[in-house]
Amino acid sequence: GEFIEREGGSSKSPVHSSLVGSLLSLGPEPPMIKVYIIQGEVCDLLPDIAGEPMRLEVKDTLEVLWDEDVHPRSQLKALLDTGKEISQDLYDNGSFFRYVIQRREKVFELIGSFKDQDNPSGIPEQLLDNETKKVLWQSKEVDADATYRTLTKNARILGHNLTSLRELYELKGQVLEAVTPEYGAPPTKLLVQSSRVVYWIATEAEAESKLETILSTAAPLGWDAVPEFIEATPKPHEEHTTLDMLDWAVERKEKLLVVFTFVGHGAHAMFGTKLAAAVGKFAVPNKVTLKAPDEDTRNEW
Repeated sequence: GEFIEREGGSSKSPVHSSLVGSLLSLGPEPPMIKVYIIQGEVCDLLPDIAGEPMRLEVKDTLEVLWDEDVHPRSQLKALLDTGKEISQDLYDNGSFFRYVIQRREKVFELIGSFKDQDNPSGIPEQLLDNETKKVLWQSKEVDADATYRTLTKNARILGHNLTSLRELYELKGQVLEAVTPEYGAPPTKLLVQSSRVVYWIATEAEAESKLETILSTAAPLGWDAVPEFIEATPKPHEEHTTLDMLDWAVERKEKLLVVFTFVGHGAHAMFGTKLAAAVGKFAVPNKVTLKAPDEDTRNEW
């Protein structure tokens, strides 16, 4: 680099700084941290600069389960074999869903949004076999558009595969799932895992005290990534979107901002046809922040 002498010492020239910045921006991206659920705990597998495993630690407590300088590699393999890898998006958002579509007897899981004649603005990224999760098509391959049209011609949406990061509890021989709008938020309902029956819901009478009693007597089992299939709701026939306010918990955030959290039965509330076409989705997000036009409307909400 080029250095210019100045009173009080030397400093790097703008040419040098610009060159270094350009070289740094062209460098390789740092290795990604992988996320696992192991023994009910959400864990980070931290890599070294070469991308090799360096340390396995619990996210919330930073407890080290494995360290390359202390433990053998076989111990790491044993830990990972007992757990399951999850995406960073699942940890950040608490859940994600993928469309399940069918063409003749073939059923696909779709990553991205569905694209067909009725949804020309959809952006599909990958098609997977719904059972084996083998990648059958991806948008980066040669002649991707033509292959996609062939695979999905006259296909229909069956529903979506929902994967949720949920805390599990055991109570009276039953495993309960705590359903939350986002990771770390209080539960809005508890489901019996085997039957999907609602065991407790935040809108029932004396809900807070009932939840406290349940959680004080239940045995925590830790976290798990829970998959379930949600059958597609028939497309709404009403043009306008109507929301049943009894299905939503409401919390004031700022002077005119109100946070709505879905606590109703089913996976989602549904958009009317007008909004569904505008946003390209049939389901209303389970957590929505809206700004009221005035304080009277805010109070009414």
